[in-house]
Amino acid sequence: MTLDLTRGVSSIVASSIMGPRAFWGLEEALDRLKFRLSSENRDALKQVPFTEKMLEDARRDHTLAVKVGLSPNDMYVRSGLEKHLDKTWAKHGALSRIRGNIGWSLVRTEVLPNSLDKNLNEQMELLTRSDRIPSVGTLINAIIAYRLLNGRGIFMETFARCIDSTEELYRFNHCYHVSRTRTGELYSHHFSAAGREPRLGLATRKKTIPELLSEGIPIS
Repeated sequence: MTLDLTRGVSSIVASSIMGPRAFWGLEEALDRLKFRLSSENRDALKQVPFTEKMLEDARRDHTLAVKVGLSPNDMYVRSGLEKHLDKTWAKHGALSRIRGNIGWSLVRTEVLPNSLDKNLNEQMELLTRSDRIPSVGTLINAIIAYRLLNGRGIFMETFARCIDSTEELYRFNHCYHVSRTRTGELYSHHFSAAGREPRLGLATRKKTIPELLSEGIPIS
């Protein structure tokens, strides 16, 4: 029986490939975030929208994390990491309260190589066909998952630029950056697309199988 690549792999297979330090699965999320999902949503998340090869290629520098549809604020409060969230952004930042999508994301745990000290257009030229810039919610979900798995955050020494989920890809004038400091605190602010900073790099996630297929990109 051949693997149906259009459906990805099971979460059990994904867990074995990624290993416990880079896999944030449904049961882990529901247990740590004290959250319930409908049986329909649980069934939908049993299948991970990446092939085994995609996971094997990404296992050393990405984290695979389930998204259960919570806002960044809710994730921080429910995970017990609220003290690490910048209070001003949590209180006044509109994106901190937007509920995320339910699904899976494969997010790079460091900024894209060679993307520091470049503006957004220069950084985007470094993207491969299989990469996409993550939304704020997707990135924060991965940050929280990685911290709960490993006891430390990602992007500890750099700022990671990501997309304002209220604006369209390639058409925004501003985007957000998320930073992790040595103390583990997270800050998220608007940052000019033309801006350059020595420690400002680009966050990336891998496109899912449906995204790759819709764009005519081979998945094997």
